[in-house]
Amino acid sequence: MEGTLAEATNITFDMRENYNIFCSIVVYPVVPKDVIMLRLIPTAVHTLEDVAYTIETFKTVQEGLREGKYKAEDLAKVDTDQ
Repeated sequence: MEGTLAEATNITFDMRENYNIFCSIVVYPVVPKDVIMLRLIPTAVHTLEDVAYTIETFKTVQEGLREGKYKAEDLAKVDTDQ
């Protein structure tokens, strides 16, 4: 799928805040200039249920991306003055 850096930022924010999955964004120069990659870091403490939950979450996020849920002109911002 295609998307923007702002959309990728919104996706990672949604995954962290609403699904409790930490995901980071990988951009150039680690990947080619026209690629945005989402990175997960599984560990030995993750269970098969965790993996299944993550896969289902990505399916949900993919559908949201297709529907325009993550569309943005600007990067997501978090208010830290609360």
